[in-house]
Amino acid sequence: MSFSHAGNPSIVFYSALPSKNIKFIITHSGDWKNSGVWNESVVVPGAQMSHPDIAYNDSDVPLVSSCGSAFKLIFSYCNGSLWKNQKASGSCYLYTSVAVNPVTKMPAIAYYAGSSDKKLYYTEFDGFTWSWGRCVHKEGGYGKSCSLAFNSSGYPGIAYIQDKTGDLWYAWYSGSSWNRMCVDDVSPYKKVPDVSLAYNRSGCPGISYYDGRNGYPGDLKFAFCRDVSPGLWDIENVYSDSDSGIYNSLEFDPVLDMPCIAFYKEEGTSTASGGSLYYCKKGFSPDSNFSYDVYPGDDSIFVSFSDKTFSQIHVNGYHWDFGDNTTYDGRNPPVHHYKYAGEYIVSLNTTNLFGCDKIVKNITINPFSLFFKDKTRGNAPLTVNFADKSLGMPSVWNLSFGDGEYYNTTGFFPERLSHLYKKAGIYDVSLLTDRDGLSDLKICENAVTADLNTSFDTSILSGKAPLTVSFNDTTKGEPESFRWSIDGIYISDEKNFTYTFALPGLYNVTLNASTGPLSCLCSVKVTVNENSSSKIKRPVRDYADTDASSDGYHGIRENEENKMNKSIVYAYDLNAGDIVSFNFSKGSIKKLSVAVRRHIEKIMFEVESGKKPQENYIRRLSPVYEYENISMKWSPESSLVAASVRFDVNKSWLKRYEKNGENVIFKIYNSKRGVWSGLPVETDGCNDDLCSYSARIPKFSYFAISVEKNTLYMPSNTTDLKAFSDKVKGSNAKRNYAAPYGVSG
Repeated sequence: MSFSHAGNPSIVFYSALPSKNIKFIITHSGDWKNSGVWNESVVVPGAQMSHPDIAYNDSDVPLVSSCGSAFKLIFSYCNGSLWKNQKASGSCYLYTSVAVNPVTKMPAIAYYAGSSDKKLYYTEFDGFTWSWGRCVHKEGGYGKSCSLAFNSSGYPGIAYIQDKTGDLWYAWYSGSSWNRMCVDDVSPYKKVPDVSLAYNRSGCPGISYYDGRNGYPGDLKFAFCRDVSPGLWDIENVYSDSDSGIYNSLEFDPVLDMPCIAFYKEEGTSTASGGSLYYCKKGFSPDSNFSYDVYPGDDSIFVSFSDKTFSQIHVNGYHWDFGDNTTYDGRNPPVHHYKYAGEYIVSLNTTNLFGCDKIVKNITINPFSLFFKDKTRGNAPLTVNFADKSLGMPSVWNLSFGDGEYYNTTGFFPERLSHLYKKAGIYDVSLLTDRDGLSDLKICENAVTADLNTSFDTSILSGKAPLTVSFNDTTKGEPESFRWSIDGIYISDEKNFTYTFALPGLYNVTLNASTGPLSCLCSVKVTVNENSSSKIKRPVRDYADTDASSDGYHGIRENEENKMNKSIVYAYDLNAGDIVSFNFSKGSIKKLSVAVRRHIEKIMFEVESGKKPQENYIRRLSPVYEYENISMKWSPESSLVAASVRFDVNKSWLKRYEKNGENVIFKIYNSKRGVWSGLPVETDGCNDDLCSYSARIPKFSYFAISVEKNTLYMPSNTTDLKAFSDKVKGSNAKRNYAAPYGVSG
């Protein structure tokens, strides 16, 4: 059976009397008419006792497949009032099924064929010829009573019977291969029954078939899968009176999308008694379902409901009950507002032409914990005001401030709750709310940052050398660690400390207080003025490695070491407060000045030019003018308050790397860490050949006179450029010339 585009049912069948013909009948009204030339016609005369099938193409032309004489597969179509027949395959055994591909608009046929081991095949028309038949089920005996149909995507499906066991099978094409599954065990009692496959508008397959597993009489059944990809099948009896449905055909009504079945029913107790042709249809009541999404709103909890009802035909009635004494009639209601958190029973009742269905769901709506704070960051001690903005009318609140303190209350939350963060830090704030056992936890990470506010007091900010100053921390926020430095040189990690400035100058004292990842700097300037001779216990004394004096305070050691770029000076009987200078004639360091902290019986300094430390790995450094190694002997470095050096750099070397001599740096080597660090340098002036610089040194170690990286100076005028080029091309160019950092070759 098939419907024309006008909605008229038509049937093709095998008629044994008065001759073996394939016949076609159609009705144009509510009554079946099988007499008269205009509504009955012969499609294939002299055919085998086969199982024909019918379909309509887009032009509303009926198409018929059947098994003709000599077991040939015959394809027939009507071009008005006459039927045309053509051979689609050279082999066919009784069972055929025809359908039109909705995508290509071309017909295709499923058929049962073979010599001794018969199988299920599929062929399609390309507009000119029929394709070579493709085997769908390779095992023999599978394919009787085959029924072919296409889904809306143009993929074919076939329902068929297994000959020996009588099982009902379904095969479908996925785009690359055929897939198969068993639908039901029908176990026919007498004959191989008809099966019929059709798809509804959603692409879900339905199959009508005869079930003879319980013997005579058998039942007409209908199997329906609600998924496009076959899974579970819903199976129900359609007709159980007498022996019904051994021959049947299924289609879905194109208007109502409901299954319609034409079937043969025996009227007696055996097949010899004869029978009649019947037509039945069924509509499905809707299968109600819905989904929902809960989220916070402005002043209440919002729930968005979406209808997910399944129905083969139009649903003409929706009724929602939200469980809070409110209802709505319509498919998808507007967002619903729940003021209170709790358990709600929500129902949806749907109706179509064939019945109604109701679904009930229990919905749990928890409160939403929300809070407001008027500050997110500030200096400790920091006061932050909190306000509750929770939804769902909670009755219990537990607010954790993140610093170990909590606020718990029941029944009422204050309009404004103030909390003081005494200690600097980054705090996570959380709020737990509850109503009738339903709770929600809101955690805000890094919600409040209380910063350190570093400060310190000094006993005095200016005075004459030697100047002793006490530094006392007054930082707010309870810092955990301290780092004091003077002119960038680390001095102490104590909370408070005292320091004596022995040499005149302007000093920058900095405190870096920290706690966890937070830190804060504070700096002051300390001015140390030069003292008169009356304020110094012993006058400033200068010593030189070339002096030959024997006044008991100094001397030099004349030996082979002095011939190797090493200068040695020493002195005796130095008192606290003395400022002593040592002058050198070799190397770039010309003067070393120290301030004495306490009495020193004897002291010696060695300055070795050109010697660099033994580093564990090669590092790319800035160009180095000269390495210097300064060491102190006979007395510990703690006996000195401060030390500084003055050194000279040749102008011709400076001219290679920078123009004004402003980028010179004095580096000190840290042997424990294996790194070089730059020290502050002051320019003392230049003459025709040399530029002089001075630097304060925190300890005695290896030093390097260098320039900043990437400061290669290129002359701008032609004369200087030529002289520069000639110097580079000279014999000493490779030894003396250093390329800027990052340039090789």
